[in-house]
Amino acid sequence: MLAAADQQIQIKLKTSEENHAIDQNVFSVSSSTSQCELQQLLKNLLNISESDTEFSFRVGNDFLQHTLRKYCESSNFSGEAVLEIEYQEKRKAPEDSVVVALDDWLGGVAAFNSSCFAGLYNGQIAVIGLMGVIKLLKCMKNQLKVLHLSNGMRRIT
Repeated sequence: MLAAADQQIQIKLKTSEENHAIDQNVFSVSSSTSQCELQQLLKNLLNISESDTEFSFRVGNDFLQHTLRKYCESSNFSGEAVLEIEYQEKRKAPEDSVVVALDDWLGGVAAFNSSCFAGLYNGQIAVIGLMGVIKLLKCMKNQLKVLHLSNGMRRIT
């Protein structure tokens, strides 16, 4: 475990992303280093100016949320070995392109070409395209059991 005073920790930064790879050098950083300082170090090493590029850092199986000191204390890391930190570019969350409000719970979903078929518990099938709901089809109870979409649409009874 680390002593109470601020210590230097040797770290090795690595990634599987070729466009953000750096030489496998070992760096000595303060145990009080947080994700923000690692961001700055990495951006300087990669010659990235202040931009929207952000990185996440993983040590072992955990994403770094606090300082290196807190990680070392919680994982009983002595500080004598080199701490391997894997980094990757943060991906932006996907944005909704189409939001569809349906009348009932979904019972199943299937996709075919650029359409999506949603089977509802009230017996309807919603045909959804890239622009939203195209058509709501009403099925008689137990009339349509399975909709198979592998080689086109066909009814299986």
